[in-house]
Amino acid sequence: MMKNTLYCFFLIFPLILQGQTLQINHSHYDSLHSFLLESNLTHYGLYFKGEAVFQWQSPECNESEVGTASLVKSITGLAVGELLENGFIESLDEPVCNYIPEWEDGCAQGVTIKHLLTMTSGILTKPIKERAKFFTTNDWNSFVLKMKLDTTPGARWSYSNEAGQLLEPIIARASKMDVQEFYDKYLLNPLHMKNTHLLQDSAGNYSTIGGAKTQMEDLANLGIAVLQGGKLDGKQVIAPSFLKEALTPIPQNNYYGYLWWVDPTLNTYTAMGDGGVMVIIYPDKDLVFVRANNCKTGPDPMRWMGQPYVQKIGEIVK
Repeated sequence: MMKNTLYCFFLIFPLILQGQTLQINHSHYDSLHSFLLESNLTHYGLYFKGEAVFQWQSPECNESEVGTASLVKSITGLAVGELLENGFIESLDEPVCNYIPEWEDGCAQGVTIKHLLTMTSGILTKPIKERAKFFTTNDWNSFVLKMKLDTTPGARWSYSNEAGQLLEPIIARASKMDVQEFYDKYLLNPLHMKNTHLLQDSAGNYSTIGGAKTQMEDLANLGIAVLQGGKLDGKQVIAPSFLKEALTPIPQNNYYGYLWWVDPTLNTYTAMGDGGVMVIIYPDKDLVFVRANNCKTGPDPMRWMGQPYVQKIGEIVK
């Protein structure tokens, strides 16, 4: 029996797929568990064919709530898909000026919703001091709506929190709804993610880029739904056509889709944030892995989050 395990259970789910039988490799658990603990986590779960096969929480961490950090960006990507599928916007190629005309530079240079979804808006990653100004301001939306572009929209990929936050007023104005209520009605409640709550600033703007609070079960449901082509409990929540597009690498970055990390070499889709919170989907293996680091401090666990880490977890399926 593994040490420091609050609860765990083992189930075998053979899966017949294209003439192959996939199953959990139980003999691999001990080494995988040790490997995962070395990466400074406090929670993790493995889900095979939509069912939990192993769940662990550190006995030193009694908290059930976990932070998302930037993982919430991937949830935002799916929320924008709900704008499209429910008729609140006509196309991802609509200019953002239709919804945020006060963003003068974005309007003048024709930034689209898709540019924001793919981190190709023309706003480049800012130095730490400049990023700090954004995160410490009392009104995130007023800050980002004054931003200037650094390069031509669509020309290159660059990870930008500010660009992601520009989706918040678009979601609010297109839907004519409170942003949390929109997420709840069209995405979170149908995915049984009722414990997921967006962060707000002093002005009442919601963060579409980070800082949400959630629980491991919610993150597992997110991963399982993506694994199952947008379905959960037999109900289609996310449109399959949009999900396929969202998880397809963009021309400017072969490892990025619509606010989702995509690895064509390992065939995985990942939502992740600072601190080591991750949801990794392995479609070929019918596997979902969820992890969080909720109570620990120490070395940055993100240094573990490369391809060898992802590949090691996938080896639990044979």
